[in-house]
Amino acid sequence: MDDLGPYEIRLQNIGCKNRRFDRIVVQRMKHSPNANEIIENLGSYDPMPNDKNEILVALNLKRLRYWIGTEGVVINPWVQKLLGKKKTTLKYNNYFVLLGRCGFFPVDPADYVDAYRARKIAENRLRYPEKTNEEEKQEETTTI
Repeated sequence: MDDLGPYEIRLQNIGCKNRRFDRIVVQRMKHSPNANEIIENLGSYDPMPNDKNEILVALNLKRLRYWIGTEGVVINPWVQKLLGKKKTTLKYNNYFVLLGRCGFFPVDPADYVDAYRARKIAENRLRYPEKTNEEEKQEETTTI
């Protein structure tokens, strides 16, 4: 592969106006010659939730690891936003969160804390179910 400038991991829109669908691709930077040429397709991103309310992201992790490790590759901010969540610390790299969840990098310790809190909330909802308005009215009438 001839080196004609820096590469960028970015989103390429292949959907339409009302139904967005993106590919995660490696391309040369916009100011390079042949900037529209796709070097490699790394995955896809479907932002529209499916029947189970899931947003789908498909990644080729081996090739993503290769391109992240290649010198001179820039990860587009939209891809960083897609692959991670915002953190306030400077040491934290945004796009490593999702990659840690799928086994690409070590899992972020905050994910363990979030999972623990979600389990406790689910247990409390099972143990103490919320009362409906009808049940509250029945209790009020029986206590009066």
